[in-house]
Amino acid sequence: AQLWALLRAFEKFSPKRYWDVTAWRVGYAHAAGEIQTCTREQAFEWLKQDAEQYIKAVELQARDISNNGWVALCSLCFNIGVGAFTGSTLLEKVRAGDRSGAAKEFDRWIHSKGKVLEGLVERRAVERDLFLGK
Repeated sequence: AQLWALLRAFEKFSPKRYWDVTAWRVGYAHAAGEIQTCTREQAFEWLKQDAEQYIKAVELQARDISNNGWVALCSLCFNIGVGAFTGSTLLEKVRAGDRSGAAKEFDRWIHSKGKVLEGLVERRAVERDLFLGK
């Protein structure tokens, strides 16, 4: 429940198709393809389906973390992608048990196309605090 609330808060529901940096999206950042509109209920079902690969990546890569840490890492992975997550210094530090070092790495993921995005700054701060149990 906590993960879904966090993802829905950051991804923001859009019933109409919109352009998001690299692709058409609808609902909660679902790849729209030819889909023009959706209901909130359909968007939530898509969100759960879309998040499966990110949840699995976190479960495979980051063991022995708190529930809050798991939620924070799933949110991050959902946003940056499995490849970026699995190759990140953040994950390396999580695996090494360096929680404070890992927490500092959240701030490295605030750029899109070379520019700092305030929405990502805010998202990473929330994820970092959640990861640290604040």
